[in-house]
Amino acid sequence: MTNSEIHSNYPGRGAPARIDAAPEARARGRSHFLRQAAEAYLRHLEDQAIRGRYARGYTDPDAVAEAAGWPEEEQVWPKN
Repeated sequence: MTNSEIHSNYPGRGAPARIDAAPEARARGRSHFLRQAAEAYLRHLEDQAIRGRYARGYTDPDAVAEAAGWPEEEQVWPKN
């Protein structure tokens, strides 16, 4: 979505005004709202990176071949 599309949905309201209108920002303040948004974004990036590593691990021929070569006795869940 482009900036012009975003602003056409909220005429006359840039990001600061939209943030200030959010109930959480009104209740806890803009700084808290922005910190929460930044943390959520960073978690999202980390989740994407993890999903990408899993996808590569299951589809990369080298990784699949490496896993196929593990001895059977090492393919067990650890015991507590």
